[in-house]
Amino acid sequence: MDLLEPHPQGAVLRTSIMKTDSPIAVELVEATKIFRTKKTFFGRSGEQVTALDRVSFSIRQGEIFGLVGESGSGKTTAGRLIVKLDEPDSGKVLVDGVNLSEIRGHKMKRFRRRIQMIFQDPYQSLNPYLSVYQTVCEPVVIHRLAAPQKRLETVVSALSQVGLTPPEDYLFRYPHQLSGGQRQRVAIARSTVLNPEIIVADEPTSMLDASISIQIFNILVRLKQNLNATFLFITHSLAAALYLCDRIAVIRKGKIVEMGPAKAIIRKPEHPYTRELIRSQPRFRKKTEQRGSFRPWENGATSS
Repeated sequence: MDLLEPHPQGAVLRTSIMKTDSPIAVELVEATKIFRTKKTFFGRSGEQVTALDRVSFSIRQGEIFGLVGESGSGKTTAGRLIVKLDEPDSGKVLVDGVNLSEIRGHKMKRFRRRIQMIFQDPYQSLNPYLSVYQTVCEPVVIHRLAAPQKRLETVVSALSQVGLTPPEDYLFRYPHQLSGGQRQRVAIARSTVLNPEIIVADEPTSMLDASISIQIFNILVRLKQNLNATFLFITHSLAAALYLCDRIAVIRKGKIVEMGPAKAIIRKPEHPYTRELIRSQPRFRKKTEQRGSFRPWENGATSS
């Protein structure tokens, strides 16, 4: 039997929470986000698109929490609310119990340092006019993380953490001189050079092939361990969520339809949409599950 083979279950919604004493780092409470399309050429009023419809979930400190769904399901919008790139129309987004709508002024700058986002497309998230050094050093300068004479050392350390070695070979390259995997590593280095407490990874491997994706997974796990960071991992792949995440929430059309421990949801999905997502995934044979602590990043791979 395949690991991702769906099991027949009832329609009961799973909302179990990981057993841990860790405090809650991030929480969405009944968050709703509505986008309004622009007027058409003929003057017709724009339509309303509900990206999130009263979405609630929490992420505990040190946890990798996966948000899984198809394109247009609202998962990226949830991530953007957490990093305060968008504001909810109703509901709340809490970080360490603080409502983000109340953060203003100098407190916002401190918030930006604590929470960072890894964007989906490394081809668009990097400024083509900035070198790798300038890209990774920019947040260091903005937040005054290191003295001018220490900035090069800080950037070199960040590049080493993401596997761009020797880092001196990459410092003065530009994005067009890098492969897709190398660009995403630079984007990750830029996001983590501030040693953030919370990282939102928005489908960081969707633009990469399978072998490079495994390397990126490896980097994210190491960063989670080294920084003791909390992760929101946004993906359309339940297979990736299974390998990386402690818990996952499945989102469809702006609503959470199932939530719980990653392995439990994969083994016994309870919502029809979750079962449909599983059927769309490549099959992993049962022997993979029997390896127990098997993780794709344990195989090792060279950087690309």
